[in-house]
Amino acid sequence: MNCHDVQSQLSAWLDGELPAESGQSLAAHLAECPDCRSQSEAFRQLHDGLTRTLAPQHEAAMRIADSVIATLHSERTAVSVAGVGGGRAPGRGGAGGGPGGGGG
Repeated sequence: MNCHDVQSQLSAWLDGELPAESGQSLAAHLAECPDCRSQSEAFRQLHDGLTRTLAPQHEAAMRIADSVIATLHSERTAVSVAGVGGGRAPGRGGAGGGPGGGGG
């Protein structure tokens, strides 16, 4: 792994997104390259600071997303239980049978 490879993969490495083999190769390069190691440490500090700063907003957004998903799921379940739609996809029945209706 060269310096360019390391610099392009630092973010993924810090996020734990690199495959094990790539992570080991990157770590080995950092052990031997003071320039990349220095850049890695600066990037880690920035990454950690952003993570601490944005964690509350991220957690709030995840709670909202979970709530929306739960609401949509319960509404979908209620519609399925009620048998609304009669098993047909919307817009697939009635006069004309296609977009714009009329049929001819």
